[in-house]
Amino acid sequence: MDTTPLEPAPAPPPVPFKARQARDILGYVPHALGFVPEESAVLLSLSGRQLGATLRLDLPQCRDAAGLAAFADAAVGYLRRHRAADASLLVIYTAHGWDSRPPAYAALARPLCAALAAAGLPVRDGWVVGRRHWRGLYCTDPACCPDPGHSIERIADSVLNAELVYRGSKVAASPEAALCLPEPAPGWDVDRLRAAAARFGGAFSRCWTHPETFRRTLSCWEGAITGPGLPGQELAAFLLASLGCTSVRDALVAQICLGQDAAYGGALSCGLLTAPGPGGDFPGEAPSGLPPWEPARSRQAYGRDFARILSGGSASPPDWPRVDTAARLLGTLYAAAEDSPRAACGTVLAWLEWARARGSRAQSMINAVLAESAGYRLAVLVEGLLATGILPEWSFDPATAWPGTGPRAA
Repeated sequence: MDTTPLEPAPAPPPVPFKARQARDILGYVPHALGFVPEESAVLLSLSGRQLGATLRLDLPQCRDAAGLAAFADAAVGYLRRHRAADASLLVIYTAHGWDSRPPAYAALARPLCAALAAAGLPVRDGWVVGRRHWRGLYCTDPACCPDPGHSIERIADSVLNAELVYRGSKVAASPEAALCLPEPAPGWDVDRLRAAAARFGGAFSRCWTHPETFRRTLSCWEGAITGPGLPGQELAAFLLASLGCTSVRDALVAQICLGQDAAYGGALSCGLLTAPGPGGDFPGEAPSGLPPWEPARSRQAYGRDFARILSGGSASPPDWPRVDTAARLLGTLYAAAEDSPRAACGTVLAWLEWARARGSRAQSMINAVLAESAGYRLAVLVEGLLATGILPEWSFDPATAWPGTGPRAA
């Protein structure tokens, strides 16, 4: 199995769309994923006549019997975790094997369909999509599926695709393009911001993990996440500098998902707050005079939640509006940053994409980080996580998965 993990599309908003024809389904898939798949198998779970999860997996490199069986088992293992599903649809995206008889994609589909049927998720219909044509996966009727198939333009002309475009849904050409990273804030002078970040980094280099300094730093992040707009240039420089501390960076992930109290309590319970003295001068926008921290739970509970959120081992979901807001903030900071703070921003962004079960985008972000900062430790660890194909526990339940902004088909 390739390194890009099986990728559930965002859970859809409540307004349904009607998919009446095959080309409606094929038009829906890129909108659900956010990009046009290539060399991929896409599975759509069904509950009755209702579409559920949209799952994408790279086609296997190894095409012998053992490799195809392992590919099928992995795909079915993910799809069956969507407990409401009772059937499935299959779309294979490939530019290869159209000229052979039987087509090469048929050998991919057979073990996958057999495994899905054995798991109680029979494939009700399937299609194969190439660069210029598409056709029914097992259709042999020339009147229905003329050789080599229907023009790909028929998908773009479908009623459902037109409706989704009209309602503002956009499809990127690739996962890299789907990242849509913003530019630095218009009011920031990038050179001065980077210089200020370096100064803050030097002033706080041995002090970030002092308990009060750490807590006040998290308060700065909290204001930036929950505030009405982007932070000013001085505060943005301070935030970037703080990411040079791995403890701040890791606690930020917990803070984004669970809140400031959980982040501080988790860092404290994990023994991360060890600096002997406070740091230098905070930026003018930083909060001051914080009241004493009063823990709401036991140290063990804080530590457990801190670890579980980072590993995706919690069935309780992140706070999704905070995740979306923080991702926009980090994208803007990433565009202005350099060196270690930029690598930290990019890696946290990749983790947030993984948390939202968008594995291809997470992989693209990690590739960009490692291309600039080879060996950056957390990026290497996230890359290894993506290679396993593991997804967060919360992504398998529609009630806890990222709600996203994608369409819903009925």
